[in-house]
Amino acid sequence: MKKTKNFGFYALILMIIILTAVLMTSDTGVAPFDIGGTLRILGIVGGVVLLYLIGMFVWAYIKHPTSKDPFGDGPLSLLRHRKQLKRFNEIIGILSENDPERFLREMDAFAAKEKLPKGMERLASDNRAVAYLHRGEWSRAIEIWVRAAADEKEARDNHKIHNNVAKATIHYNLAFAYLESGQVTGAEKHYAVVKGMQDAKYSGKALKAWIPKGISALDAKFLLAEGQYEAAREAYERMLEGSERPQGDVDSQFGLALIYEALGDTEKQKAHLEQVVAHGNKHDKARIAREKLAEMDGDVGF
Repeated sequence: MKKTKNFGFYALILMIIILTAVLMTSDTGVAPFDIGGTLRILGIVGGVVLLYLIGMFVWAYIKHPTSKDPFGDGPLSLLRHRKQLKRFNEIIGILSENDPERFLREMDAFAAKEKLPKGMERLASDNRAVAYLHRGEWSRAIEIWVRAAADEKEARDNHKIHNNVAKATIHYNLAFAYLESGQVTGAEKHYAVVKGMQDAKYSGKALKAWIPKGISALDAKFLLAEGQYEAAREAYERMLEGSERPQGDVDSQFGLALIYEALGDTEKQKAHLEQVVAHGNKHDKARIAREKLAEMDGDVGF
């Protein structure tokens, strides 16, 4: 991989050498080992370094796009894009309200107006896929995550990135999306990747902390797909117990509704469907829940 030369750093070193030589040889310079003069020189050199760093920050703030930023997508980008980041987080928050339509509308308008940094662009793409998943558009969500998996693999092969949490997240999302679309074989392939990373010796603390949450969600969906209703029920109920918003956990509530439907317990099925409708807003599962409740009420009417 070709390395980019840091001409700014070499220019700084050259400036310091020239400045030191001028001070040491001028009429106002100091003799070697003169403590007071040496401290003065160090103060001047420190000032030059500070001015250089301030200049770099100003240059990076003005220069667009982010690919020209000498500090990449690091703290400087967060400083420079702080207003963007605030609005971006507000739009991402719309997804937690289960309103994918509004999220996609506002994110598309935001992206069309603003030049997003690379990191923000990746996150926007990932959340678009989640929104498509909420709308029941499995193929569009899968397409985004398949592309993300290919980009992650290419970056890993080129030694540009070694983010195991990012890799696990992508394959978890793909397994989840394939399961939602009923493609169990495709889901098993990506589930195996996540499980393999969980069992690997190189797994870091961040990965070990993240994977159990993801695995439990996938385990519950696999058990449901395989018809192991009792085990699936226990898995979903454990997830609800550990959820910050148990009533608003649309996937778990909907999963339990499907389980009780299969078990013939219409009372509990209806109770969970009502929770999905109450908290699902414009989530596709809320639409399905409303349809199922309408059918159930129609059966009662007859």
